[in-house]
Amino acid sequence: MITIAGEALYDVFPRMGDDAASQVPLDAVTGGSPFNVACGLGRMGLAPLFFGGIAQGQLGDRQAHILAAAGVRPDATVRKANLVPLMVIALAEDGQPTYSYYGQSTADVDITETDIAALPAMPDLLHLGSYSLVMPPIADTLATLVGQLPQTSLLTLDPNARPMVEPDARIWQTRLDPLYQRADIIKLSDEDIAFLAPDSSLEDYAVALNSRSGAPVFLTRGHDGVTIFAGGETVTINAPKVQVVDTVGAGDAFQTTLIAWASRPDIAAALRERSLPMSAYRDVAEVAVAVAARICAQRGPVIPEAEDLKAAISSRLFERIAHHV
Repeated sequence: MITIAGEALYDVFPRMGDDAASQVPLDAVTGGSPFNVACGLGRMGLAPLFFGGIAQGQLGDRQAHILAAAGVRPDATVRKANLVPLMVIALAEDGQPTYSYYGQSTADVDITETDIAALPAMPDLLHLGSYSLVMPPIADTLATLVGQLPQTSLLTLDPNARPMVEPDARIWQTRLDPLYQRADIIKLSDEDIAFLAPDSSLEDYAVALNSRSGAPVFLTRGHDGVTIFAGGETVTINAPKVQVVDTVGAGDAFQTTLIAWASRPDIAAALRERSLPMSAYRDVAEVAVAVAARICAQRGPVIPEAEDLKAAISSRLFERIAHHV
């Protein structure tokens, strides 16, 4: 059973038009990194659970509907009598986003340890990411859940740091350190490291993280692709060239592909044993970076369905590792 835990919100894109106009049209898209990953896995036919808080009312109903339509099981979703969180995103000309979080007294973080009872069983694979890792009470709840995981369960981790939600990097590091130690796959971006460890180089941070945890580290670098750190080796995969519309959700698409691959029983067993060769990580990274590039070529974080991946990946590569996704 795959369980994705964390926040669900709305990504809101202001459309700035005539400077003299008093109206600012807003385009809202369901989002939140864990929400996006859950939907992506659902569209791949993997029927994940989403363990997170969703507000009651129309906007929350819409989120729940989208999860269900994507193929996400509703068993672990907790409806809350709270506000719906909003992440307002301003896009630069190159598609890079700037975020503003509106999240006081919202459903996304109001997950307590008693809500763990909503899980029908302990996950075989648990994925955690983004600001739910540092915002109590959900952060405390997720730490407790990780402590309850069986040793046979996989943990995948994407810090996806959001300084606009919690600006203190020390809090992020304190929360992340025990999760790093338990993780079986770690995915993080160059922006994550720049925030978490501004005095460290990207490579030094990733190498140290791989050495300390034993888990493969996938360092995403936007248009520069992804660098994998595993077992003392380092390999870089270049990103396909696309016309960038926006980059929102690209990291989630990358993470979704990693989880789909890791959920295979043979891959999961090898990840637990730390016995996979670098070639296996390279193969899945080539697929993941191609899927992420496809997301950058569209508006919003809608992860392609499994049968649509061939549009993003060369036939030769898709045929070689189609069983991974």
